[in-house]
Amino acid sequence: MEDILERISIRLPELNINTFYLISTDENLEKRKLIFARLKDRIVQEEISFNSNEIIPQKLYPKERTTLIIKPLYFQESFFGYIVLEYGPKRGVIYEILRSQISAAIQGAKLFEELNQLAITDPLTKLPNRRYIEAEFQKEIERSKRYSSPLSVMVLDLDNFKIINDTFGHQYGDEVLKKIAENLRKYCRKVDIVGRFGGDEFVIILPETNLEKSIKVADKIIKNLEKMNITLPNGEKVYISVSIGIASYPETTKDPEKLLSLADTAMYNAKKLGGKQTSVASF
Repeated sequence: MEDILERISIRLPELNINTFYLISTDENLEKRKLIFARLKDRIVQEEISFNSNEIIPQKLYPKERTTLIIKPLYFQESFFGYIVLEYGPKRGVIYEILRSQISAAIQGAKLFEELNQLAITDPLTKLPNRRYIEAEFQKEIERSKRYSSPLSVMVLDLDNFKIINDTFGHQYGDEVLKKIAENLRKYCRKVDIVGRFGGDEFVIILPETNLEKSIKVADKIIKNLEKMNITLPNGEKVYISVSIGIASYPETTKDPEKLLSLADTAMYNAKKLGGKQTSVASF
């Protein structure tokens, strides 16, 4: 979007347009937000929400009396905003070309953003996927090193999930995974990064969280999942349990790069001990 706004700011003086507003809105014109504005004395490049009974934010009205026209922005019959610009005689074709170019550019940016989001999202659970988790993990490592702050990682694996899949099919197993994902998202903090690593394995990155706090979070997750009441196709009820491995920097390792692999090893240790429990990575 920044590239689009930069191109607009360059294009407007070339067309001798000194007053211009780019507004995004919903189809009902109820939620309006200024994205960009060019006035004679300044350029405004920040998002400003304003009342639905206004065409442009009142505080950004032109200082001089100016005739303005409105052009809707839409792409493939989808309305998503409008532009407001000063009127000039014999500029009809220019206005239409500008409107068309802005519409296509913004829609293209939105499409790119949607595709990028799909690339880092697990399609089943809508949680971040392995690619995203690994990228964010590296960012948190650098942040932890820079500020000397603790960092913990959990690896979770469902106990006996294979039996559900083999007995009732993958379609039902998928529904169970979606419910697990909802539960994890609900009971983790907003700053925590929760993702599906693959199969029935999930990863949680806990920034600025030491070992003691991580263990408390893990115990809370185990208890909450126990409360989940899942009814099988045959009418029986099944209770979900997980094995959780935890590794914390700098308590269980002085090398934060090893957190993920250590937590994975600890998770398998929890499974060997019977599952439904937490295991901490060895020093």
